[in-house]
Amino acid sequence: MPFHFAARAFRLTVLAPLAVAAVLTVPLTLSPAIARDEAAHAIAQKFADEHARAERKAQAEAKRKAEVERKRTADAEAARRQKSDEREMLEQAKAEADDRARAEAARLDDQRRQADAQALAEAEARAEEVKRQAEAADRERKADAERQKVAEAERERLAEAERQKVAETEAAERRRAEDMTARIRADAERRAAEQQRHAAEQAERERQAAEQQRRELAAAEQRRRLEAERTAELDRISEQLRSNERAAAERAAAERVASERAAADRATAERMASERAAAEQAAEQRLASERAAAARLAAEERAAAARQATDRVARDAPRLTADRRESDVGVAKASGRTDANDGRVTVLMVMQPGTRGIRRNTSTADPIICFETHCFVSNGAGEMAHRLSRGQAFGTFNTLGSRAGACRNMLTCAFPGIDLAAEGRNVQPVDLRIMRHDRREVRELAPDTTCGIVSGRLVCGKPVVADTWRIWVVPQSIADRAGPALIEAALADGLGRDQVAAR
Repeated sequence: MPFHFAARAFRLTVLAPLAVAAVLTVPLTLSPAIARDEAAHAIAQKFADEHARAERKAQAEAKRKAEVERKRTADAEAARRQKSDEREMLEQAKAEADDRARAEAARLDDQRRQADAQALAEAEARAEEVKRQAEAADRERKADAERQKVAEAERERLAEAERQKVAETEAAERRRAEDMTARIRADAERRAAEQQRHAAEQAERERQAAEQQRRELAAAEQRRRLEAERTAELDRISEQLRSNERAAAERAAAERVASERAAADRATAERMASERAAAEQAAEQRLASERAAAARLAAEERAAAARQATDRVARDAPRLTADRRESDVGVAKASGRTDANDGRVTVLMVMQPGTRGIRRNTSTADPIICFETHCFVSNGAGEMAHRLSRGQAFGTFNTLGSRAGACRNMLTCAFPGIDLAAEGRNVQPVDLRIMRHDRREVRELAPDTTCGIVSGRLVCGKPVVADTWRIWVVPQSIADRAGPALIEAALADGLGRDQVAAR
């Protein structure tokens, strides 16, 4: 057999088993890497499962929190912050788990690559060794078998160490998960305590709101009651005004009847006078000469009589006026009062309605009058006015109570028995309101000596007039003689029907 055929046969005989052994050794070398890869995948899958469970738990917790947030809208912002904190914690835990899984996978990949490189280097070394030592194939096979056993033992040792490390890692992960669960439970308990505190605060706020609403309802009820009383008073005043208007209409009708009767009497007198004139004319025609002389004599006598009557009236007028004044003073002295000594007056006032606030669309007022230190509230035309300090008149007790007294919801008012010498002469009419009172113009008062009773009516010639009110200052003696009926009639007539005095 030629040499090259013998060498080829030797190579096929010796090297073929070695190649087959090398090929079979590679999978044995790669199997620990595959096992480590599967272990890494199992760890990653476990982390993913734990993350999924944690995420499902977080979703359930978020849903429950969303329900709590819908029930308690006042704590929405705090709940959103809590939910954001939980989401951040879960995302942080997920990121940490992902980072650990990626690090573990990278480490396993590095180990697998190192193992693969080592296996390839050993295979190449063995091939070279087979080439160099072809004659010692049996010994090398034994050596290779021993090395394989050693390598298998080493792989078993490395796999056991890897399993222990994985077990330690899993235990550490479990401990971290338990710690995280404990923290989440503590946070949940803390949030529950905060929610209970918020609920208690909300209940207290609702109780205070209910108490405030109860007070507002009570105030509204009181305002409605006062408004009802004011409406009833307005109805009474309207009825009184209608009765006054009916009385005025009856007086006007009586005056018309009287004027008609006077006109008929005047017509009858004129007719009789014309008849007498015709008879006289006939007599004059019969006695023309005698009548001319008699007519001249009669005209002279009538002219003289007229002159004498005029002189007598001019001469007696001052005495009659003095007698009338003496008569008034005598009546005042008989009643125990005099204008000069007493100084008391009855103030009659007609006021325009206000144009601001609650008076804009009404034709009423609550009039009182105020001097330097005191105010007066009317008790009617027949009684003395009630004297109050300015603080009492404008205080809550009066403005929510009797207000303007007998002149409540009226534009006219009488204030009997005011001592101008004690109170001063500067007067200010005031329309009482609830809060901001309508204070009118200030004027100076003095007793009006021209006041008197003429034809059954109370009249005064010197009224005190401002832009929004009109006043008569009637001496108390004249007011006593007039009585409540004439005083009310003068007020109903608008104190002379001035343009300011609107009834």
